[in-house]
Amino acid sequence: MESNETIVSRVIEQQLIGDVVSRLEANCINNPPEVMPFLPLLFGGDRYHCVDEAVVLLVGGVKPVAIATIAPLGESGNGQPEIVGLYVIPNLRKHRIGQFLLQKTLERCAERSFPTVTICVITQAGKHLVQSFKKTNNTGVEINLVDCVSIF
Repeated sequence: MESNETIVSRVIEQQLIGDVVSRLEANCINNPPEVMPFLPLLFGGDRYHCVDEAVVLLVGGVKPVAIATIAPLGESGNGQPEIVGLYVIPNLRKHRIGQFLLQKTLERCAERSFPTVTICVITQAGKHLVQSFKKTNNTGVEINLVDCVSIF
């Protein structure tokens, strides 16, 4: 990404998520396979049944570089809103893109009047991202962090 390129966020409906994930995979094509193991885990299989929309970050308004999916009734259907998957392409990690994505996703959750959102993290980096974001969270949405790192 060039330093002068703008990153914008867009809310997309569930039926477009698969296309965006495919485009994210294509954007990662030059990365070694070990940096992408979570794309299928986060956005594959039966995880779509609970998700109704996603927040996508686009470079120049067209190239997807990050995505977070929202399940209004939770992944397990327990009625608690949840961010089911949050992913940033590897070459843009550690550039505050994850924080920007989390901010925009929680703003969307606030627009939908979700008082609390659960986020189950599966990596240490994800855990650190959410913990640090919680300190400055100004969205009005409370974050319920669930540490699933030891499971993976």
